[in-house]
Amino acid sequence: MTHLSEGPRGRRFLYELLVAGGAEELSRAVWDFEWRIAKDDGSRAYLVMVEETEAPAPRRFKLPALPWFTRVRIKHRSMLSRRSTPRAVPTWKENVPPGDSLITSAGVADLIRAATPDPSHASHALTEAVAAARYWQEPDATDLILSDPVIVAALAEIDDRPLLEALEKDRTEPFAVLGGDWRGDAGTVLETWLAEITAAVERAQRERPADVRANWSGMWHSTPPYRLLKSQDRMVDGVPTGLTDVEDGPPRDRATVLSVRVKDDKVYVVDSAQAWVALCTVYPLDVTAEVRHDWYRVTGRDGTWIIPNWRDVARDWDGVLVTPRGYLTAAGRALPAGEHASVLAGWNPGETFWLRDCDTAGPEEWRLLDDRWEPVRAQP
Repeated sequence: MTHLSEGPRGRRFLYELLVAGGAEELSRAVWDFEWRIAKDDGSRAYLVMVEETEAPAPRRFKLPALPWFTRVRIKHRSMLSRRSTPRAVPTWKENVPPGDSLITSAGVADLIRAATPDPSHASHALTEAVAAARYWQEPDATDLILSDPVIVAALAEIDDRPLLEALEKDRTEPFAVLGGDWRGDAGTVLETWLAEITAAVERAQRERPADVRANWSGMWHSTPPYRLLKSQDRMVDGVPTGLTDVEDGPPRDRATVLSVRVKDDKVYVVDSAQAWVALCTVYPLDVTAEVRHDWYRVTGRDGTWIIPNWRDVARDWDGVLVTPRGYLTAAGRALPAGEHASVLAGWNPGETFWLRDCDTAGPEEWRLLDDRWEPVRAQP
């Protein structure tokens, strides 16, 4: 079985889990390592701001991730002046004099091995790992650090089975958070999507630069069309995870939620990179011209890219589910599919896209209050 450390989102999940469990020295080490990367490479410089959100505290840098601080990184160079290819984490030479600020991959790995993962923080760590995902530019500094082979080896020693069990223990009926232009009629939506994506690829072939390093961006996700109904069926303390485990975060502080009635539906389950590759191989759609610039920046690969042809998938399946394991091990990687490759991009963990019309109940109104989602109670 694939270990979570094999995927960039899985590595970030494991790191966030250890930090949430009190591994402050690990957090400080990675924070200092990020500074060394920024200082070492002028093309990848960061402006770091510390925003005070609750209790007063002295404004200092190089602090562990404390609850009253929010760290914001803003690239201060333009896309044109910034290096567009993924860069390996620097390796420090053995003869460099030791110092308090000299953080090495081996040192971070030792701190990972010294920490103890607590499954009770699994949901929080998943939310953090999801929020840090991006498929339209290079990995952020933390993801770069966690991709170092020495650090990956340390993360691979963590027993991830109880962590995944903690994520999946509260499964209930699926809930859909309404958004986009969902109105039903899945068949029409899929036919329209196929025509639109085919036209977009043809236009990209004509108009976009041949240089894969060019400053160009287009469609970067590999999901079915967002006008379909989608749901997440895991609950954390009664809160639909479609409100919490969302890439780019929830778009607003209020949401409408439907309960999705599921019976004997045929749902294709993506619980591994291999399951995603199989789906792409059986129902291939070449989208190279549309995604090549974005996915090159993410993966460093230049070649033919495919995604599932969702119109054709719908002929055999009612929905497609990406489980938490599938998301954490597969998302954000170049996954070989014969002579081609694909990227699982734009999905949320535990998310099902419904390729047919579904029965629903509700709606319920939810609101975000003091960083927690709660249902809006009807007035008596």
